[in-house]
Amino acid sequence: MISGLAFAFGGYAVGMSNNPPYLLPLATMPWVLVALWRVINRGQRRDVALLSFLWSSVLLGGDLQSFCEVVPLAIGIAFALRATPRAGWLLA
Repeated sequence: MISGLAFAFGGYAVGMSNNPPYLLPLATMPWVLVALWRVINRGQRRDVALLSFLWSSVLLGGDLQSFCEVVPLAIGIAFALRATPRAGWLLA
């Protein structure tokens, strides 16, 4: 929880609060990781649809750099979650 607050109220996020093309992908990236966790653990179609919607929101939000940053992060988390069955604490 402390890391989430530090991310939300950190210097970069607060500095980008007046620039919507940077703010939308920045606010959506944590939700992409939560949706990825749901896809890996539950694997329902609804979760896949949510992940694709959020991932496209990061891309269409206007900042390609944020999309390029969340892709390797999501791949790394996916491998970590698949490698250990109790790795859900990584996103907690």
